[in-house]
Amino acid sequence: MSVNQFKIALRRMRNDHLGAFVSITGLAVAFASVMVIAGYIWYEWGFDRQPPDSGRIFRLTFDETPDRDGGRHLATVSPPVGPALVRKYPEVEQAVRGRYTDDILMAYDDKRFYENGLIYADSLFFDFFPFPFAEGDPQTALQQPNSVVITPAIADKFFGKTKPLGRTLLLDGDRPLTVTGVLEGPPSQSHLDFSMVVSFSSFVVPPGYPVTLNSWGWVSFHTYIKLREGMRPEVFTGKMPAFIADHFNNQRAEKAILRLQPLRDVYFDSGGLMNTDKNRRGNRSYLYALSVIALLLLAVSVFNSLNLATARSVKRSMATSVRKVLGATRGQLVRQFVA
Repeated sequence: MSVNQFKIALRRMRNDHLGAFVSITGLAVAFASVMVIAGYIWYEWGFDRQPPDSGRIFRLTFDETPDRDGGRHLATVSPPVGPALVRKYPEVEQAVRGRYTDDILMAYDDKRFYENGLIYADSLFFDFFPFPFAEGDPQTALQQPNSVVITPAIADKFFGKTKPLGRTLLLDGDRPLTVTGVLEGPPSQSHLDFSMVVSFSSFVVPPGYPVTLNSWGWVSFHTYIKLREGMRPEVFTGKMPAFIADHFNNQRAEKAILRLQPLRDVYFDSGGLMNTDKNRRGNRSYLYALSVIALLLLAVSVFNSLNLATARSVKRSMATSVRKVLGATRGQLVRQFVA
C-alpha cells in the first residue's frame, strides 16, 4: 500500500467520520467480544488436561442404577478398591484415593478457623495432579503421616508473612499436622477444589462409623487409577464384574458395576453422579451456546460493515471512474478499497 493510498483512506474516513466510526467500532467490539468468549471457552475445555498422562487417568465410579428398585451412580468407591486393583491387575500402573471432609477446625497459635476445603490423599496425589509447588517437594510431601500441603490463601490466613514450611497446624484442635508444602496458587483448571491436602495415612475413621479402611461396603472415597500405555479402558472395564464378584457380597455384586470415567470428562460429565458436591463442574451446553453467540456477533458485525461499505461505494463511484480514466489498474483500485 502506497503512502498516497493511505492518505486518501484517512481523508475519506475524516469526510465520512460517522460511517467510519460505526463500522470500525462495530467490528472492534465484535472482535473483542469474540476473543473474550474464545478465551473463556479455551479455558473451560482445558480442565483436567494439564497432567501429562491425563489420557490414561480415570476416576472409578460405582454404578448401582441397573437395580430397578432404585439405584444410584456414585463418583466414589470403597477405600480398598484402588490398592486391590493395583495388586491384582498389571494393567493398572498406579492408584490414588481422596476423601473430603466437612467443616473442620484448624488452629495455629491463637488463630482458629473452620475449613471445608480439606482432602485426605495418598502420597501419589501430586503425581496424578501435578499442581506447581512454591515450597516443598511434591514427590515426598505426603509420604509421612500428619503431613499437610496448603494453598497460598491458607498460608496467608494462618502464618501471614512467616514461612509456613515446617510449621504445625492443629487439626480439630489437638492433632498436629506439619506443613510439608505450599502450592503456587489454588488448584486451577481442575475439577478438584481444595485448600489443604493431608496425607491419607493420617485419616481416622470418624467416631461412630461402623467401618474401617478395609470395608468394601463404605463407598465414599474418590479413587483414580492410571492405566499402562496401550491399555484400552473398555477392555479393562470388562474385567470389573469378576472383580466385584470377588470382593462384594452377592446381593450387591449382582446390581453394581464399576465404571471408568476418563479424567478429561470428569469436569463436564458428572451431572448425574452423587458425591460430587466438593468438585467443580462445567456445562458443555453453555460452551456450545457461547460459541453460537460468538459466531453470530462476528457475522452481524461483518454484515453491518459490508452494508455500510456498499452504501458508501455509491458516493465513491465517481472517484473510481476518474481513477480508471486516468489509468489506474484493477490492483490499485482493490488496494485503495482495502485501505
